[in-house]
Parts: sequence; structure tokens; C-alpha cells
Amino acid sequence: MTAGVGALPERFLRRLEQERNYSPHTLRAYRKDLEEFTEFLGPGDGGLTAVTRVQLRSFLAHLHSRRLGKRTIMRKLAALR
Repeated sequence: MTAGVGALPERFLRRLEQERNYSPHTLRAYRKDLEEFTEFLGPGDGGLTAVTRVQLRSFLAHLHSRRLGKRTIMRKLAALR
């Protein structure tokens, strides 16, 4: 189990819930997507505030290698945006 996604993503998720009225299902999926990306980055990689284009492209390649559906990949990227 992951330790969580950190303060910045939690604020983002709260904002989506309170101001944008996102469904609990969408919020759960976004939280899981952010946790997955955080795990992919690994410890000491600067966290979500210091993500590079190379890291994003590497994560995208990782998702494709898992043969995930196009919609799933697009949702994961939307969560990261």
C-alpha cells in the first residue's frame, strides 16, 4: 500500500470534489493514478512538483507496455495534468 500522494495532490483532489463536483468514483480513480505515478517515479525523484518531460514520456511508455486501454491512459494523463 502506498503512503499517499502528498499535500499538493490532496488539495487538487479536494478542489475537484468541492468546487467542480467530481464524482467519488472519478476522485478515487485520479487518486489511484497519482499514487501509481508517484510509485513509478520512486523515492528521491523530487515528487510531483519536479516532474520532467522525460519522466512523463517514460511513464506513458510504461502504461503502453502494460497494454492498457486508450481511455485508461488518457484518464491517467488527465490526472497528472
